[in-house]
Amino acid sequence: MSDAYGDWINQALRGIYRDHSFLCMRHRDTVTMSNGATSVSLPLDFKELLADRSPVYMQGGDGSLLPVSITRESTERRLLTSNQTIVVPTNPSTLFRDLPCWLEWGPQTAEFHTLYPVAGDTNFVVNYFRFLPSLEADSDQNYITMFYEEMVKAKVSAVAFEELRDPEWEAQEKLYADRFRRAVADDLYRSQKGRKTQMGQ
Repeated sequence: MSDAYGDWINQALRGIYRDHSFLCMRHRDTVTMSNGATSVSLPLDFKELLADRSPVYMQGGDGSLLPVSITRESTERRLLTSNQTIVVPTNPSTLFRDLPCWLEWGPQTAEFHTLYPVAGDTNFVVNYFRFLPSLEADSDQNYITMFYEEMVKAKVSAVAFEELRDPEWEAQEKLYADRFRRAVADDLYRSQKGRKTQMGQ
């Protein structure tokens, strides 16, 4: 695709991803915190954690996933004491629901922090919403462009007209807002429908 048109499309899609975390943006990845460390960078495509009860898990020595608690840094700093180290247990029944962790935004992406340094290289499984990869070729598509094509077209037009300083961008932005609301409603419906199916309803 041409440079200008491709930039407008990807800029528009990035704006859509910021406006709503669609189901297709759900992702899971594993990050490794080095021995003695208290932080690790999350993937560059990270947007936000899932709203699940335990979106982050520590991987135990036996491969089991141990849920951790995500909280605020200010709260945990007040609880900080020296010379305490997280030890990854081999007992699969041990749960880390109260393991204090939090996120901070770094220069490029979010960083995952633990209150105490880990003992040994430690894997954390992170469930999050991600920014989808940029489209490169004319034939490239993703879930958003295929299922919500009219919304994407309106957003691309708004981005292009705004960059060209054409007042038409306001009308296109309003059109996008209307189609965006419909897309979000459809996405939420798909989410609820999926949950009912999982529960056998």
